[in-house]
Amino acid sequence: MVEKLIMINWGYVLILFLLGFLTYKRKSLDALGSVVMIVMGIIIIFSAGFNWLLLILIFLILSLVATKFSKSYKKSLGEFEGRRTTKNVISNGIVAVMMAAFGGYYLSFVGGFIGAIATATADTLASEIGVLHQPRLITTFKKVEPGTDGAVSVLGTVAGMIGAAVIGICA
Repeated sequence: MVEKLIMINWGYVLILFLLGFLTYKRKSLDALGSVVMIVMGIIIIFSAGFNWLLLILIFLILSLVATKFSKSYKKSLGEFEGRRTTKNVISNGIVAVMMAAFGGYYLSFVGGFIGAIATATADTLASEIGVLHQPRLITTFKKVEPGTDGAVSVLGTVAGMIGAAVIGICA
């Protein structure tokens, strides 16, 4: 039984390596970012299981689609981020990885894991989709240029809420 479980986990690790290679090859992540993504995935698989990893894969798919959405328009605004770095991978995944690492021992960390992924998804979608609509400063409600710190748009807020809801429903 244990041998079968270990074989299944190693199969998932191979899937992670394939995803790491594809995200690097498609210029979605830099080389180190892909490696860090694989390591984080391995930690999640062996400490919490593949079901936990599925939520991060959903985040990955949603964020890749959102980043590529209206790519030419974002480039014209100077707001296209393109290839993500290790910093992006760590900042979006470290809390989830820590929750997963201890989640096998403390069931209460499941909520923290789901919340971390939902937050990362909401933030990414709000940023990537929100830049397509005229934002306003959160403090004064004045219209500002897309990409301004402290600015939000209705479109970005709705995209973020939908992203968080998708993660919550899938969880």
